[in-house]
Amino acid sequence: MKFLKPHLDRCVVCGSCMSACSKTWAKKDDPGLSRIRVEAVAGYPDIHVCNQCGGCIAVCPAMALSRDKNGVVQIDRSR
Repeated sequence: MKFLKPHLDRCVVCGSCMSACSKTWAKKDDPGLSRIRVEAVAGYPDIHVCNQCGGCIAVCPAMALSRDKNGVVQIDRSR
């Protein structure tokens, strides 16, 4: 399975990765829907990337999370 490995020494906290992620997964440019979170903390990038561990699937109270045929955690927004 593929996953992102951020390069903290290169990140300028522009948010482009969050937009690209939301366009890919949610089919719209809404960084709030991104699976990547980037913010500046004390002048340095603080990057959070989903590593697809799946721990969220069992604890979701709406049972809205599952893995697709490729093993990627998906959100059922109708739940």
